[in-house]
Amino acid sequence: MAYTDPRVTQEYTLPAGTVIEVETTAAVCARVGRTADKGDAASEALDSVWCPAGALIEAFGVTITEALTNAHATHCIVALKSVDKEGGTTTTVATLTLPKDSTEVTVSTQTNPSDRTAAQAVAAGARLLSTDTSLPYRVEQGGHFYVQVTQAAGGAGGAFRPFVVVRQEGQPAATSASPVTKITS
Repeated sequence: MAYTDPRVTQEYTLPAGTVIEVETTAAVCARVGRTADKGDAASEALDSVWCPAGALIEAFGVTITEALTNAHATHCIVALKSVDKEGGTTTTVATLTLPKDSTEVTVSTQTNPSDRTAAQAVAAGARLLSTDTSLPYRVEQGGHFYVQVTQAAGGAGGAFRPFVVVRQEGQPAATSASPVTKITS
């Protein structure tokens, strides 16, 4: 019998389907695969993942799609937010402050013992995972979650695609970890 991973990875982008640049204006990120018109702006209502039976958010992070080389003082900050019910209280579950460049990265080998450099940690294809202590986080029955850029970087120099790894209630626990770079949130 083959094992099927019960986790789902939900990815986010801009409404037009493009990656999110670090200098993008702070706003809710569009959920990949949503069925709204392509011209619709991203919003909590359109881009939340609804959890009718509740869910467990196991991980939150970003995949770097353009190397991070932002020389400005202002960092790009991405947040994972949860709402307990329709029209309920919004909670910021975790935030991820993206490094401006490789000088701000301390490479961790907790999940992947191969040799890595700080430059590889901010290169295209790298995955940065939040180490926020609130994760894993339980979304209450009837709640939902979404991703939002809460602060744009001071200028151009990189792009990313946020992701959330979630397991809906009633699914068995996963037994594997992804090889990603963990950075302090």
